Amino acid sequence: MIRALVITLAVALVGLACASQPEPVAEPEPVVETTPEPAPEPVVETPVAQPAPPPAAPVRQELPKTASVMPGVGLAGLGALGLAGIVRWSRRISLRRD
Repeated sequence: MIRALVITLAVALVGLACASQPEPVAEPEPVVETTPEPAPEPVVETPVAQPAPPPAAPVRQELPKTASVMPGVGLAGLGALGLAGIVRWSRRISLRRD
């Protein structure tokens, strides 16, 4: 009973919120068209070839030692769960044949 009353009240409030007066639409301002002045032609300068700098020697950086064995443990656990599921499935199949 209360649930129906709450739902009815919620629907009525939403209906009132949606039934408000629409906002008046302003008329668009007239568009004045102007012809753009032609742009001056750009001056193209030919680039002067400069010799490339010598390549820098690669710098080897040490990576931080943040690895752990936990991903391996997690993969081993997933493998064990998968193996247990395969064993259980194969035992069900073999028991049905008997």
